[in-house]
Amino acid sequence: MNSEIEVNKGKFKLSILGAFSLAILCYCVLREFISIPFYVLSDRVISDKILKSIVYGLGHSIPDVIIIILTLKKIRKEYNQNFKISYIEKFDFKLLICAILSTIGLYLCIENSIGPVLANLPVPKFIEEGFKDLASNVFWGAILVFIFGPIVEEITMRGIILEGLLNKYKPVVSIIVSAVIFGLIHMNLPQGINAMIGGILYGYIYYKTRSLALCIVCHMVNNIIVLFSFSSSIITLFIGLVMLVTAIVFFERCLKKMNHGDVNLKKNIA
Repeated sequence: MNSEIEVNKGKFKLSILGAFSLAILCYCVLREFISIPFYVLSDRVISDKILKSIVYGLGHSIPDVIIIILTLKKIRKEYNQNFKISYIEKFDFKLLICAILSTIGLYLCIENSIGPVLANLPVPKFIEEGFKDLASNVFWGAILVFIFGPIVEEITMRGIILEGLLNKYKPVVSIIVSAVIFGLIHMNLPQGINAMIGGILYGYIYYKTRSLALCIVCHMVNNIIVLFSFSSSIITLFIGLVMLVTAIVFFERCLKKMNHGDVNLKKNIA
């Protein structure tokens, strides 16, 4: 993987092969390896329910934190000493509202078009068991799905992988590749397709703003909105489509005004 990561003019660059290698290493190798002690403690050593729940939560959070820390440390040490995650570069309330509405609109579009087909696709047994574990651990399940998961996934997928791809390839290629990887790490077809489509939207938002915070909020909203039921119909699909398009149009307008303001500010300073 080392040969696939380069630095040019102080920018962290990640090739397509390097991006896939990094995702596989993080999500299929390191995460499982680091989780082993927690699984052993929870399944064979600890019998107390409260302690089991705590170990369960730690086992699903600590590995991801360690992976992010190790990845960033490796990038900064070997490839780019100045690499930083872009949490808030272009961010304001209007952009946030537009991003949230576009997420809701996209969700309605998916659920009222290919949603019924995705719902009938088979899910691997280990994924079903994982869902059952989350349902049985309500407290940790809520934290992991609605808060922790979106944060760590966006840091990895958009903050690191997409950032590296954008520094090497055209935006369209970078966004699509990162979205495909985002879909694959879910390791099941229904979630994977949803994640891939959502990843294109999050990638677009990140590319336009370099604000990871916007992507994290959108990801959280997407995971929370699943709890609500919407009547499946052509009307709901139309509402979702109008909401998505309108939100993106206003998002672009807000960015244009923001960029225009930045240009004027630079001129005044000069």
